[in-house]
Amino acid sequence: MRRLFLFLLIAPLFGVVQSCTDQGTETRDISVLFIGNSYTFQHDIPDRVKGLAPVRDGVRIRYKTALIADGGVNLIKYVDDPRVMRTLAREDWNVIILQDRSTAAFYQKERAEFDAALKWFKARADEEGADLILFETWPRRTGHPFYRASPAAGFSPPRHQADMARTIRSTYARGAEAVGARVAPVGTCWMQADAINALYGSDGSHASQSGADLAARVLENAINGETGC
Repeated sequence: MRRLFLFLLIAPLFGVVQSCTDQGTETRDISVLFIGNSYTFQHDIPDRVKGLAPVRDGVRIRYKTALIADGGVNLIKYVDDPRVMRTLAREDWNVIILQDRSTAAFYQKERAEFDAALKWFKARADEEGADLILFETWPRRTGHPFYRASPAAGFSPPRHQADMARTIRSTYARGAEAVGARVAPVGTCWMQADAINALYGSDGSHASQSGADLAARVLENAINGETGC
């Protein structure tokens, strides 16, 4: 009976401590606009970022996210897109994340369009006072048919996975440097994973749920100024 009395006396105190701890934790809201294609919307990477809600330096981060993404399209398709303009106008965005078509780096025309799209989005980000982050994508899985594609005018296919990863990495790095953006090195971290094949979905191109989790973590790091995996 004495133990029960002590428990009833002490238990509310623990509740007070927890309440004070919760109330004393500072929160920071970050609004993030994602623009890309199926590499971003499959397994809902923006929602996975939103669900991380970490505590950094004693500050709890809360994410508000929005997504504009059509399957298989390049970033240039969103330049002057009414959906983009409406979405930019309705919110004071802190971060804009861009993801181009996963094979764009291998087509001369699409590389030029990538550069043009980055300039347009950098101007919109500057108007918003938002950080611009480039979502560096990953290469196809080893053995994917893309590595057997025949070269053609304006098209130089990669020969293997490491070759594709290297070209994508350099393309995003160059683009980011040209406009003053940051890179979220998702593809680089992907290549460093111990069980890389588990990151792929059945098509050897899109992410599995594990791959989407990795992408979300790297993107969330980049949002907070960290460039590691």
